[in-house]
Amino acid sequence: MSGKDENIKLEISLRQTPVEKPVYNILNHFYKDPFTGEDLIPKKKILSLTLNETVAEKLKAAITRKELVIRDYYDLWFISETDFDFTDKKFLSIFKKKLEEEKYRENYSHNFGLDQKSIELLNKQISTELIPVIRIGETFNINKVFKRFNRIMQMAENNSLK
Repeated sequence: MSGKDENIKLEISLRQTPVEKPVYNILNHFYKDPFTGEDLIPKKKILSLTLNETVAEKLKAAITRKELVIRDYYDLWFISETDFDFTDKKFLSIFKKKLEEEKYRENYSHNFGLDQKSIELLNKQISTELIPVIRIGETFNINKVFKRFNRIMQMAENNSLK
């Protein structure tokens, strides 16, 4: 689309068995031939994780990944801008199972459990890793993500105690 070679990263993992039964979804995209308007990639059904499990994986990655990736936090912000309910009991159950599989026991309720050095690294990645791949003119503020998810994690913790 930009005239330069670009990559699309697709992850296929066999490390962990899904918690929920995978579902078939239509592959939706915005890649169209600019002259004919036809899809450049055929619309096909693909087997994928459920939305709850996909989001649980993304949240787990933001919390447990050893090498931090700013895209995890950008994606979580984007998801949180939709009507996705991070405090839903079914979602929380899947998320907690994901953390148990990783044997993760650290406190992640504030800033995903990140220390100041990690936060500084993520801030640097915004200009080097994120801005080049998001829409032109779009910005991103990691502190807004922390503020929103600190609140979400508090609500989720309260919800799981009920």
